[in-house]
Amino acid sequence: MSSLPTDGASHDGHDEESFGDPGNHGLVGPVIVGIEPEEPTRVLVEAARFALDLGTELVCAHVDTARYAIAEHEDGSITSMPLDPEVPDIRDEIFQPRLEQYVRRELSQWPLRLRFVALAGDPAQALSELAERLDARTIIVGTRRPGFRAGLEAFFTGSIAVRLAHRQSRPVVVVPLEPHAAAAPWEFEE
Repeated sequence: MSSLPTDGASHDGHDEESFGDPGNHGLVGPVIVGIEPEEPTRVLVEAARFALDLGTELVCAHVDTARYAIAEHEDGSITSMPLDPEVPDIRDEIFQPRLEQYVRRELSQWPLRLRFVALAGDPAQALSELAERLDARTIIVGTRRPGFRAGLEAFFTGSIAVRLAHRQSRPVVVVPLEPHAAAAPWEFEE
């Protein structure tokens, strides 16, 4: 059974809390969920369950992989530049409004404290650094999307979940998006 916040306050992700405050008097750090546009609802629902079970805030983080961070600010926001050196576009990252609307719509029935964080660069590194800054309890990500492009990306950059699991100290929860019906190589009968 999930623990529900009992303070009666509205938690819409825009509270004037300190960025490093987990929102529960320091008992348990927040749950971070890495999300992308068109993220399957299952990832958000599982992250919401974890946050409620732990009685903590859910931090929704989106990483813009076409940019990299050049400065981190105390409130958790970042200033970034594009990977293309010929585009002099220095800017403060903001969470995509359409993605925030999607998350709020999908989780509208959940009594959650939400926070939205825009990051840039390598997703595994950016999520790991955010988790460290927030003293997060866990990081939740979905498995990669099926398809050639996703497979090619995973081949060259590796799985975000695997890199998170091997390169930082927090627990990583991987939500399977489309389990494969085929047996693993060791499950084949001879």
